[in-house]
Amino acid sequence: MLLIQTLQDELKVFTETAKKQMKELQTLKVKLKLKEEERVLFGEQQTLRKDQASDFTIVLKEMEQLLEMYYEASGQTDGFFLG
Repeated sequence: MLLIQTLQDELKVFTETAKKQMKELQTLKVKLKLKEEERVLFGEQQTLRKDQASDFTIVLKEMEQLLEMYYEASGQTDGFFLG
């Protein structure tokens, strides 16, 4: 009889431990999913920033070309706008 009681007690402890571990596992799964979503969002933001930087570079190059055309048309050779 004592053996049965001991086994039942051990089974109860095992079951409680398993329930706690399942809850912890579920919590970790939720945290992992959130981190994955953050990682995806970060990647999307990085791509957007790269695209913006590329757009700015293109605009700056176009502005540089326009300034060069202006300086050439106005006869200035030093590259500074003098008014």
